[in-house]
Amino acid sequence: MKYNSSHTEYINKKGVEVPSVTTIIKILNKPSLVKWANYMGFKRQDVDYLLEKSSHIGTCVHDLVESYLMNYYYIFIPTDYWTSTLYKLYMDTIMEWRNTHNIDPIFSEKKFCSERFGGTVDFYGVIDNKHTIIDFKTSKRFYSTMFLQLAAYCIMLEENNYKVDQVGIVILNPEGYNEKIITREELTPYIDTFRLLVELFHKWFDLNIEKGWGNILV
Repeated sequence: MKYNSSHTEYINKKGVEVPSVTTIIKILNKPSLVKWANYMGFKRQDVDYLLEKSSHIGTCVHDLVESYLMNYYYIFIPTDYWTSTLYKLYMDTIMEWRNTHNIDPIFSEKKFCSERFGGTVDFYGVIDNKHTIIDFKTSKRFYSTMFLQLAAYCIMLEENNYKVDQVGIVILNPEGYNEKIITREELTPYIDTFRLLVELFHKWFDLNIEKGWGNILV
């Protein structure tokens, strides 16, 4: 694959592979991640192990959220990272969040593809009478890039004639949840910024290939 070697492949209507939303956003400098990696290295922590553990737990939590919200069967399969204790703590957190809203699911984990990028939407449905995109995270705090990701999902859903009234990030942790929901109007500057980022990504990617600098994603 040209863009998404470690992610889902996205092919647009013209049959051309396009980068994922997360791949595009990765070209932004994230000093907090570098600082964290340096700190873990100073403490002699295996950063690769920690990232692998975090990714695995994140995947398990997404599966659990989808099963619960969409009323699917869920089979708990314990691993070194995904223990029965952790499963119960996250389940309690998900139920706690669910009980604070009136939720009518429409779909979850659905792939979309625009002309120049693609992505998989965690959840779309009617929450408290508003058509809502939700992205679930297991991080400790909110980041602006999370709303760039939601901006991209909004673009793709609206291109496919889905109504979007609001978008939100729901952070799920064993200790509880935190959420930040903004209106479609408040999302507009993030949409404008993401469109600029798409242009920058493709120009920078193509320039590096054309001039022989290599693939910027390697």
